Amino acid sequence: MKNGFVFIDDDNREDFYSVFPEDIELGRNRVAIACVDELGRILGAVSYVFINYQYDIDWIFVPKDMRGRGIGKSLLEMVLLVLDETDDYFPISARFEFSPQNAQVYSLFISCEKFYTTYSHDRYYISAGDLAKASVIHKRTDGKLSIRGFFELPMLEQRRILDFLSANEEYTVEDYEKWKEACVPELCLGIYSDGELADLIFVQKGNINGLELAFLYSKFPAGLFELLSNAVEEKERLFPDADLTFETVNEEAARIANRVFPRSKPVPVYEAVS
Repeated sequence: MKNGFVFIDDDNREDFYSVFPEDIELGRNRVAIACVDELGRILGAVSYVFINYQYDIDWIFVPKDMRGRGIGKSLLEMVLLVLDETDDYFPISARFEFSPQNAQVYSLFISCEKFYTTYSHDRYYISAGDLAKASVIHKRTDGKLSIRGFFELPMLEQRRILDFLSANEEYTVEDYEKWKEACVPELCLGIYSDGELADLIFVQKGNINGLELAFLYSKFPAGLFELLSNAVEEKERLFPDADLTFETVNEEAARIANRVFPRSKPVPVYEAVS
């Protein structure tokens, strides 16, 4: 029996809620594809999003009773086929955690010859409780610091800060408008001391109902803790169901995570690249 593929859009997505959740937004940067058999049974779905000049496969799901039939592999190969026909030359990758709950995802990418899969880095899940136990920097400032929203600053001041970070190879924003769209304004915060930037955090939208602590800048540890505490409290108020994570993509990030989130257990992340 030959399987077929259907692009999921706003008109038909209700038919595919069993394999492609309602809370995943379809937009100009995300493409979703479902696999169906000749009888019209829905076998699985995959989606990929174009972000930061690469394609990221951010969702793949096959119901338990359909697994082991090569459906997941065929969905991955369909993504590669669709992108190949666009003549785009941007990288195609997928990142996923390795845990008992999703060991099958790891096995899937390992079995797909068109992807190279390897350990990438660790991811920390951040909670208010973890921060409260971070005794290394647990020196609250009793509200003496003035926390300001980054996007509430005048545009010239925003640019000055971003240029400063880029010049010091701290953080680079190549496309401000796209970067701003990915940010969560309420959780992008800064602290000033005597007119100079002392601490700064940026939180961005992650994959599938997740938020990512994308950047930390600290000249004043107590101020950084104040910012993080404020951001986590706002996250839990505004986005109670979203996970807030921090990824240790380099040695400096790993050092910061071990210092700032000592009670959070790292989860290994793997990356598959085609």
